[in-house]
Amino acid sequence: MAKLSLIGAFFAILVASAFAKDAPKVPGFRVPHPPTIDGIIDEAGEWSGVPAFEGLVDMSLGKPAAESGKFWIAYDADFIYFAARLADSQPSQIRAHEFRTNVDFSTDDSVQLGLDITGSLAGFNTFTLNPNGATRTALAGGRAAKREWAGEFVAKGRITDKGWEVEARIPWQIMQLSKSGKRDIRLYVSRTIARLGQSFTNSFVGNGQTDNVTKWLDISVPKLALDRRLKMLAYGYAGYDPNQAGTFAAGADFKSALADQVQLVGTIHPDFRNIEKGILSLDFSRFERLANETRPFFQEGGQYFNSALFASQRIKTFDFGVSSYGRVNDSTSFSVLDAIELGKQNSFVANVTNDPDPNTSWRATVTNQETSGLSNSAYLIRLSKQQGIASVFLREMGSKDTTNGFGRNDTAQLYVQKDGWQSFVGYSEVNPQFTPRLGFAPEVDYKGIDYQLGYMRQLPKGRLLDYNVNFSGTSYDHYNGAPYRREQTSTASATLRDGLGLDLAADFASFEGSQDELYSAQATFPRYNALNQLSLGVSAGHQAGTAYRSILIGGARRLWNRLQITLSHQKVNYATLREQTVVGLNYDLGHDRSLSGRLFRQPSGLTNVYAAFSQKGNLGTEYFLIVGDPNAPTFHASVILKVVIPFTIGADPVKKVKKDVG
Repeated sequence: MAKLSLIGAFFAILVASAFAKDAPKVPGFRVPHPPTIDGIIDEAGEWSGVPAFEGLVDMSLGKPAAESGKFWIAYDADFIYFAARLADSQPSQIRAHEFRTNVDFSTDDSVQLGLDITGSLAGFNTFTLNPNGATRTALAGGRAAKREWAGEFVAKGRITDKGWEVEARIPWQIMQLSKSGKRDIRLYVSRTIARLGQSFTNSFVGNGQTDNVTKWLDISVPKLALDRRLKMLAYGYAGYDPNQAGTFAAGADFKSALADQVQLVGTIHPDFRNIEKGILSLDFSRFERLANETRPFFQEGGQYFNSALFASQRIKTFDFGVSSYGRVNDSTSFSVLDAIELGKQNSFVANVTNDPDPNTSWRATVTNQETSGLSNSAYLIRLSKQQGIASVFLREMGSKDTTNGFGRNDTAQLYVQKDGWQSFVGYSEVNPQFTPRLGFAPEVDYKGIDYQLGYMRQLPKGRLLDYNVNFSGTSYDHYNGAPYRREQTSTASATLRDGLGLDLAADFASFEGSQDELYSAQATFPRYNALNQLSLGVSAGHQAGTAYRSILIGGARRLWNRLQITLSHQKVNYATLREQTVVGLNYDLGHDRSLSGRLFRQPSGLTNVYAAFSQKGNLGTEYFLIVGDPNAPTFHASVILKVVIPFTIGADPVKKVKKDVG
């Protein structure tokens, strides 16, 4: 009854919330002649007549940005054209390290164009550019790992004495388009100033104003020929490995369009030896942690598989895998995946999401994993609803397991955000039998509440650049009512305008009768430049009745704008002394070639080092020469050459249409 009353209160607050105001609008414009993409914006010439919109606001409070921006957007039957002119009062401080395709811009100044072709706000295609014209594409539903699969996104940029500007050409073909014809498209533009670590947007969507995203009006979305060709990435590797009599293997990834907005992706005998796995820190935790997923097969369409019941890291190895994902219509998306390890395991997940309006989302997920003598299945039903400054989240999950029987996990949560304030309260019940073996549920057998209150602020002037304070807590009993754990955590962080970042935290907990306390402090300089940075973090207290001490030193240095060095060293004294050192190196040899390596060492005897040459990220064949194994616990004396060859089976439908028309 208490849970039902809480849910009813959530909905009462939602009904009382205010609606968002009308979204800003940009008129559509079809260019008679395409602009030249050279990074020089000619307003009186090639961009003449193209509608422009100006102004940026900070993302937290919606206040006007000190540095202005002006933007142009137009289209024709083949491309969308975008230009941005970003003012900067300190042009010498503009950061533009990257010059390649599909790279990380976390340390660069950048501008991002987001396009939701459906107009439903359910999924954006994002195109990010830096002052060098380097690009990053993230398509709605998941990022394509290879340019043959993603398509061409061309950009040019330059730094001026007043800031920087950039031009781009984006093919319609790169995106999964809904039905052709006239429609309104949703768009946003965001700008990141790297030295400040701050981002700004053309329209404020905070305080629950989700529907305030700009409308690009009356756009004639073209009818594109459906490309059903089978796009293949075949690989083979050979070399020397002392643990194997012969080292040779081959396999392939493939992709094809099943419908206008539905993709099929598969892999046969996948090999990930050139993919670095994430490394977890030595930090104390009572519960399991997962490193980030880096394998391309699981990144394809990853957004459509976003569910609490599916953590792809659970699938360690497999021989064959196939997935399909996409949109049934503007409001409904789906995903299905099956991975088979012959004679050992089959893993299956299916997910459906319906977004009837920009503020409402339903989701249903089912999973199944079959191994020898063990069967596990699970389901999820979830509703999230936003109205004004408040949003509610309701979720029910269940599992059936050969070993643990039937399990349940029920959650109700309320979030409220306004003018930098963030608050949250939630109630959960999870019985001891809940076992989703393909999901991530590190904690079971509890019921109780979570809560959080925080405030963040960015300051336009003065010595202080930003600050954030937060208080959160947990009050859980076991499912049968016995005492379980209580925890309160307070954090505070601040960044000075010179780049120094300071973070403080205090955590007090009672876990199964054990009293814990932990105090942490960290200094980072400069906070918003991960390429050239030093950090020092210390923690002290008691965990599970034992003294706990940790020190973490991190650093990064960029040399000659080509060589990137990273270092992390952690020492933890908790009953026994443990240490871990990770050193990473990467040297850019050119637009798509690099030398890389990593040293991982723990004094307990785990030491691994590897080095690799790679040619990847561009069109055409990819090469990897790997000495050692990036993911082995200790050094592995192997030398492997891996080659990935892209090719396509079938006729190009675009060329066929043009030929037929001619």
